[in-house]
Amino acid sequence: VKPAKEKAWMEALLKESEDLLAEVIETLRRTKKLDDTIIVYSSDHSKGWDFRRRIPLAFIFPHGEYSRKIGGNTQLLDVAPTILDYLNVESPEWMEGQSLLTESPKPNRPIFVITRLKRGHFTTDKKDRLSHITGAGPPNYGLSRMAMIVCDTWYTYGLSDGDMTKGKVKNYSGICENSDIPSRKRAKKMIQKHLQVRGIAGQ
Repeated sequence: VKPAKEKAWMEALLKESEDLLAEVIETLRRTKKLDDTIIVYSSDHSKGWDFRRRIPLAFIFPHGEYSRKIGGNTQLLDVAPTILDYLNVESPEWMEGQSLLTESPKPNRPIFVITRLKRGHFTTDKKDRLSHITGAGPPNYGLSRMAMIVCDTWYTYGLSDGDMTKGKVKNYSGICENSDIPSRKRAKKMIQKHLQVRGIAGQ
């Protein structure tokens, strides 16, 4: 897909998503169910599947409770703890992420992202070109590249070659302290530890 066509397609999709959300909210309001409903609006990826771009994450609670804006980084792993917190249900120990109701996430909280999987390609009988994950078992379970975001800085780590890259998140709206930003070497150790705790190998 050419970039211009992809951009137009993505913008049309986002507009349709926003329109559908507005329709859902209006239907709930009209049927007097809005104040008995929790709405979570988000996306699993940004334009172009780029983890370095920010994506929306919005909660609408009954009666407009907890209305505020969080400038720092959040993640989809925060959704379940936030809802459980609202319902006064304790999160299980295995659940990652944190509730966004009581306090904003610390700016230096690391957020880990899978950015690349090992894929093999094949063509169907109908000439559609598809892909599948290769090497899905141990030691890397198909993972090829892992990323981490700390405040306004991103890092990527290659599981097979140990390659590290680093850059800045565009349009970051939180506040960062330079002392909180890991060096490339420390970031590599943080990502490796994250993988090792989950039984995944890496250089």
